[in-house]
Amino acid sequence: MISQHPVDNRRTLVYGYVMIGVAFVALLVLLAGLSGDTDTATGARGEGRRQGVFIGLLLACGALGPLFLFNALRAGPDERFQFCEGGLVHLRRHGQRQWPWEEVRGTWSSTDEKAKPGEAFRCTVYLADGGKVHLTQQVGDVRRLAALIRSRRPDRIPPRTVGPPWVWLTASLLCAMSAVAQIAYLVVAGSRADEARRQPDAGVQTLPLSDAGISLLAIGTLVYVILTFAFLGTMAGVLRVRRASG
Repeated sequence: MISQHPVDNRRTLVYGYVMIGVAFVALLVLLAGLSGDTDTATGARGEGRRQGVFIGLLLACGALGPLFLFNALRAGPDERFQFCEGGLVHLRRHGQRQWPWEEVRGTWSSTDEKAKPGEAFRCTVYLADGGKVHLTQQVGDVRRLAALIRSRRPDRIPPRTVGPPWVWLTASLLCAMSAVAQIAYLVVAGSRADEARRQPDAGVQTLPLSDAGISLLAIGTLVYVILTFAFLGTMAGVLRVRRASG
């Protein structure tokens, strides 16, 4: 063994516990809201908005929290990578995997190994069987490990990108506009309902907005916001690969 690089899974573990805690609190709030009585229309609308927010938190954190927790616990506290004369070794809680240098095709990193330490760094090791090994900043001295691997397998293999950047930019803009439209509908519908209640004889035209509709719009807004950032991240990745590939 030439070099050993432990993996710090504490951050992933903390993320998992925090998300599960948020999901549990959101569930308690929803159950408390369902058991309570709301007499006024204003209270019903306000309760519906709150329920929509907490349903979104419950779905998002309830899905991501266990995933983070499972990955951290499966890897174990002693996860590490070893750079050896014969290849790369990955040790985890339930065993290890080894890749001789003949099975390593090359690497691709998000930034150069000599970049500033504060910059985000991620290296992907491409294997001959089509598999990948992802080295993130959770790996101790990950830049040195990436440089060592590249000294044995210097081939740079750009990741495959799907579609030109403008496609992902368009998709992100559409999702952002959808989120804004749903928020605007909630605001306008709520304000018109309040005005109609204050001035019942003014003939103010209201928009349909039930408690279930508020919850669905809140969840939809959250989904569109997540998709917006996901598409923007994909576009940034495509641009980064194209720039690095020349």
